[in-house]
Amino acid sequence: MSTSGIKIDLEPRQKGILRVDLPSEWRNLDILRIRINDLYGRHINTFTWPVQYPDLIAGSLIKSLSNTRPVSDEKENTLIITAGPLVYTLNKNNGALQRVEKNGKVVPLSSRPDFVNGKKPVREVTCNYLGNDLLIETQWDNGDWFKWIIRGDGLLDFETAYEPSNSSLFSGISFNFPETKIKGMKWLGNGPYRVYKNRMKGTEYGFWEKSYNNTVTGESEFIYPEFKGYYSNIYWVKIFGKETPDFTIYIHNKDIFLKMLTPAAPKIPAKTIIEYPEGDISFLHGINAIGTKFSEPALSGPQSLPTPFDPVKITGRKLNMKLTFDFRDKK
Repeated sequence: MSTSGIKIDLEPRQKGILRVDLPSEWRNLDILRIRINDLYGRHINTFTWPVQYPDLIAGSLIKSLSNTRPVSDEKENTLIITAGPLVYTLNKNNGALQRVEKNGKVVPLSSRPDFVNGKKPVREVTCNYLGNDLLIETQWDNGDWFKWIIRGDGLLDFETAYEPSNSSLFSGISFNFPETKIKGMKWLGNGPYRVYKNRMKGTEYGFWEKSYNNTVTGESEFIYPEFKGYYSNIYWVKIFGKETPDFTIYIHNKDIFLKMLTPAAPKIPAKTIIEYPEGDISFLHGINAIGTKFSEPALSGPQSLPTPFDPVKITGRKLNMKLTFDFRDKK
């Protein structure tokens, strides 16, 4: 649904208020998009904002109809769970996902048994059924936790609550996936360009798709936009594999960043060298800034400093994240 013909007359450097008459059912729509033209009808810019929260989008797209239980088999150091066409192998000592198989084909995704901004010993790992769902939960001494929820049809949820260190460069969780097995990705969120903590502008919310490239900006391949790096405001991402099944990851929380692989460092980085979280695919509450040719990030203002964390200001004193992995995807 669209409206048009709204005009506001502004001189250069002048500010004003644009009043938009939204349709009565606007809360049921997906996006608000405002296209700005000049006096002669030439396109200046388009601004797009999501209307729905990620959990509502994810809930409308994820369908689980199974009323059967996944089957769990315990080995020496592993749990092997069979759910529909999928077989999950998890480490019994730390709860990390080690292997995914779909109809006998390996999806080379695995999880890391810790968070990106700090390692600590695991207190315990538990495995229990809740109705027809199997829950594998990992807990640490400070109350941090993550858990896998495996449904009978193979749908896989990941939930976590954790307390990052104060003034951290980045915070969140990472997964391993061989770079050589990634063909491309499609996503709903901001794009098509990557971002940094101090360079968030220039993207637009919508559907985007990219093929893999290994471009080092201004130095090699010269395929733009670059594939590797941070992406903002992600709602879901579908990863296309090379000789391996595709799968989709849905994000249920607002303001989550995706790190897709680690960009190669330029030969002469000057002050733009940047540290990335370990792992290949990361989902992050916070990311770090990048410097310029002449100055370090710390000299570029408050938006370039490490992210502070005060548990007193957070409900439950911890950051929360929920992801849903759909390896059943045939689209």
